[in-house]
Amino acid sequence: MDFGQMAIGGVMIIPLIIGLVQVIKKFGVQGEKLMWIGLGLGCFFGALFKIQELFPAASAVIQTIVYVFSFALYALSATGLYDLGKSWVETGKLPPGK
Repeated sequence: MDFGQMAIGGVMIIPLIIGLVQVIKKFGVQGEKLMWIGLGLGCFFGALFKIQELFPAASAVIQTIVYVFSFALYALSATGLYDLGKSWVETGKLPPGK
């Protein structure tokens, strides 16, 4: 599976999950709870992705859900993802594979 192609309604799933987890961190959630939340979000959006492929009739409903989350992604680009990138620059650690 090419994870680079995992998008629903034009919204990439992986950056959306990363951004949502970063926002959840700001509410004080840490450790294993954060890992389970990230896993749950990944399963949720992964399931939406597969349902959209398997059941084209459900695509309109799924895209509506994802459009709501895509607005969150746009906001996250200015908050959670910015902080993540800043952290990588400050620590000198880049994402795996870079």
